[in-house]
Amino acid sequence: SFLYVSLQPYVLKGTLMILAIIIFIVDTSYLINIDPSESPTVSIFRFTFDSLSSSKLFTNNQLFLVHLTLNAINFIAFLIIPSGLITGCCIMHKIPITPYKDAEFFLDRSEQLKKLIAGSSAVMVIGITHMQSWLNWPLGFLNESEEIVQLKTITQLICQYWGISFSLIITALYLPAASYLSKQARLALLQGSDEELKKEPSIWLVKNKMMFSPAASLSQIIAIIAPMLAGTFGSSLTKLIF
Repeated sequence: SFLYVSLQPYVLKGTLMILAIIIFIVDTSYLINIDPSESPTVSIFRFTFDSLSSSKLFTNNQLFLVHLTLNAINFIAFLIIPSGLITGCCIMHKIPITPYKDAEFFLDRSEQLKKLIAGSSAVMVIGITHMQSWLNWPLGFLNESEEIVQLKTITQLICQYWGISFSLIITALYLPAASYLSKQARLALLQGSDEELKKEPSIWLVKNKMMFSPAASLSQIIAIIAPMLAGTFGSSLTKLIF
């Protein structure tokens, strides 16, 4: 029984790793075999790459390097979300075998979760900015016209869609986990030996930024909505680049 409990965390992590690998294989197989006209994700790549090929401004070697670079970026992108979800599950997993966990344990989990959210948000903002620049690359070679303005509007809507999707993914990971950790930390304080903290556990929660409220979670809220903002206002950055 003790051996089973001891090995349980490692079994869970192994299961999550296998699940992430399966998700990665399914995503990769889908993108390889799907008709580009039926896949929004593939269409993002084909829209720009086919335009660059048709422009005759790039040699075959240059186009090959562009294709190779995009494949490497996409390969990393396929790994990010499953890896992030696994990391979140590992952070929330109850590693200690002892039934009682003090408030410091949940504080440590909360700090790790916040680092994960901040890192995930930064990576997704970079992805949105890259997508905006990639989609608008061919349009930079053309003179401004009504059709070009319409195309830029379409590319901005695409980036807004993905920015909102990324923000929702972060929200779905962070909000339940943060709420759980805050409640468990409060419960641990109420069950602890410190009489002062038993009377006012909220003081400790506020001091350690574990109070589950909009005011206390301002920095996390900014991290959550950052991809959505990047998708909405990323076109301004793209104009500066071009």
